[in-house]
Amino acid sequence: MKHYLVKHKQKKACVCNSFEPKGKTGKKLLGNGCTLYHDIPYGSRFPNGFLDIYAQPDAGDKGYCTYFYIHGGGYALGDKTDGDPNAKGDDHDWFFLEFMKAGYNIVSVNYALAPEYFYPTPIIQIGEAVKFLKAYGLEYGIRMDRIIMGGGSAGGQLAGQFVNIQTNAAYAEEMGMKAVLDRGDIKAVLFNSALLDNERFGKTDSAAINFLFIRCGRAYFNSRKLSGNQRVIQSDVIKNVTEEFPPSFLSDGNLGSFTDQNRDLAKRLSQLHVKNVLNIYSKTEAKLGHAFEFMGDKYGRENLKKMLDFLEELGVNQ
Repeated sequence: MKHYLVKHKQKKACVCNSFEPKGKTGKKLLGNGCTLYHDIPYGSRFPNGFLDIYAQPDAGDKGYCTYFYIHGGGYALGDKTDGDPNAKGDDHDWFFLEFMKAGYNIVSVNYALAPEYFYPTPIIQIGEAVKFLKAYGLEYGIRMDRIIMGGGSAGGQLAGQFVNIQTNAAYAEEMGMKAVLDRGDIKAVLFNSALLDNERFGKTDSAAINFLFIRCGRAYFNSRKLSGNQRVIQSDVIKNVTEEFPPSFLSDGNLGSFTDQNRDLAKRLSQLHVKNVLNIYSKTEAKLGHAFEFMGDKYGRENLKKMLDFLEELGVNQ
């Protein structure tokens, strides 16, 4: 498969796979008093194996909870410093700033991109990043026994599948992977416009968006066929959750996104008696597209407040 459209999008966005970081590894003090440790290699055997850490001023003393964020981009685009490149008007800086303001550390990871690297490479790399942080996280004030997993779009799928591996022993065995976190280490999962069922990757209510999404899916699974593909089915977050899945917050737009998938996951979590909150605005209130959560407008900020309120209710940072 040639993947012409995906490669064109990558070239236009200046994204690629590399064993070298985009910038020199280092740190800088941010205006809010937090420290950014950037372009840290996490020891991956695959390209793009770098992460950023946003640490609270007294992170080492207080043991704050850490938001482990996985970027979106259809498995083929995006970067740890961005939101979702498929979102219109994305302004991601405010999103991280609000999490820091609320007292959370943040880890944001890069991973190898399709079509050069395909399923399940990013899942392997998330495990590598977690292992690195378990070994060296305290040097940056990061405790790996107080983690919030999350991501947007395809990053949400990666977060959900990774958490399933940590909480579902049978699924971990099926994937041929071992859990690298204890169930109690993961305090919550945050899904923002998350892709959850890759068989439905190209089945939004927008033909134009479907045209791109289905090609991203083909690139990630290295196959023209998504429906009925066993590896695609294996990646399904919804079908593999158990009652051990952590409390979850789910949100999505109502146009050209994965609205039905997020409703399905919320329903399944409720059936399993897993605490969850679903926030999808009615079209009569506002027409919101894919990854609206990362835009700094009224609805993006309101949704983020709901996320932070959910975490506060859980007491994850106490």
